[in-house]
Amino acid sequence: MYYKSHPLSTTYFQTTYKTNNVCSDIIQPKTREQLIEIIRTLNFRDQTYHVVSSGQNLGYGGRIPEENVDYLIDLQHLKNIHVDKQKAIATIQAGVTQTELFNHLVANDLEFFFHVSGTPADTSILGNALTGGYANGVNSIRFDRILALKGVYHDGTEFNTLTKSNTKYTDQADQEGNKDYFAILVTKQPIEYDNINKAINRAAGSSYAQKVNNALGSVLKKGVNYQSNGQSIGFSTDTNGEEAVLMIIGVNKQ
Repeated sequence: MYYKSHPLSTTYFQTTYKTNNVCSDIIQPKTREQLIEIIRTLNFRDQTYHVVSSGQNLGYGGRIPEENVDYLIDLQHLKNIHVDKQKAIATIQAGVTQTELFNHLVANDLEFFFHVSGTPADTSILGNALTGGYANGVNSIRFDRILALKGVYHDGTEFNTLTKSNTKYTDQADQEGNKDYFAILVTKQPIEYDNINKAINRAAGSSYAQKVNNALGSVLKKGVNYQSNGQSIGFSTDTNGEEAVLMIIGVNKQ
């Protein structure tokens, strides 16, 4: 980790445009597990961060954050590479550069090639692809060559777009417990979902219902009567100064 009191080289934050954006500290996780823990911790502390794969995608922003943040998370040490020779698919971590993938192909006598961009040899392949980068040659638009992504949401939840495992958008139940719970919050004013979710995650309680009520109890209408016909659930109430009505629903896993 680098602290603001230490001199940060201009090369590290090199860009092709003028900017005064800064970060206080730099974190460089060495493993996937470290990255997940870092994301969860910063989210819990309400600290801001910007993630880069390894930088050097000059013209696409480099490593510099788009706005001032508390931390820059640099993934340049995540270097795993696996190439499936039969399927002609390369699986790489975020820190893998153009040179490293090329050297891996040569060292393992794999007769594949990929087109390179005009940026430095230590440019991150994934960073270039996800920022709309291109390479010279037939397979020019790199994003079009991505088959799947694995990653981490801001709350530390992992996702895999190939299998849809553990994503927030999957309709498949996980293997933990016999029931899933979710909350429906009806408010008179717009709300910030991220702030509400963070408050619930930090709240005390042995169950989801307790955590939600402890986090939001001060604004919730009490004693609301709900009606259900087996197909839908509804309610009618006078808020009398309270800001929101909460419903927690449990769904059996089948």
